[in-house]
Amino acid sequence: MSVFSELLSGGAGARRRALGRVGREMRTEFANLGQQYRSDYGAIIDQFTRERTANIGLFREEMGRAQADYTRYFDEARTQYAAGMERAIGEMRTGRDATVQMMRQQTEAQQRAATARAAFTGLGQTTFGQQRIEGIGTQGALREAALREQYASQLSALEAQRASGMSTLSAQMGQGLGAMGQAQAGG
Repeated sequence: MSVFSELLSGGAGARRRALGRVGREMRTEFANLGQQYRSDYGAIIDQFTRERTANIGLFREEMGRAQADYTRYFDEARTQYAAGMERAIGEMRTGRDATVQMMRQQTEAQQRAATARAAFTGLGQTTFGQQRIEGIGTQGALREAALREQYASQLSALEAQRASGMSTLSAQMGQGLGAMGQAQAGG
């Protein structure tokens, strides 16, 4: 007698036994299907897991290499920028020193010429003649001070530009590394 006919024709006890037998058969069939699924797809899942692990390792390695290259690029850029700014500042200081030296020589030449003229005209030993020579020296010192102030302002601007440039490069590097980290986490 089939389970279906037992369910329809039998009493309550027969129906319970028939349903119990159907439940056992279904569990057995389900367990058999699970075993078959594991045997059929287990190798595929194992291969997928191995390849996924290898791909994650390769991805991390490549991201690490990219981050190292990126960091190296910015380190080189900062080094080159700092060296260029140092050269510019050094050249400005050299120009300042040379210009100051030239101004001093011009002042001394003007004082010598004024002393010679004063001696020739007889004013060299007078207070007027001495004040004229001192005035040339004072004017030279004032020009030198104004020149030094101008160079100090320019040097200060270069120093500020160097600091700002280094800060900008560092910020860009940080943003880039942050973006790479987010890409790696997302990957």
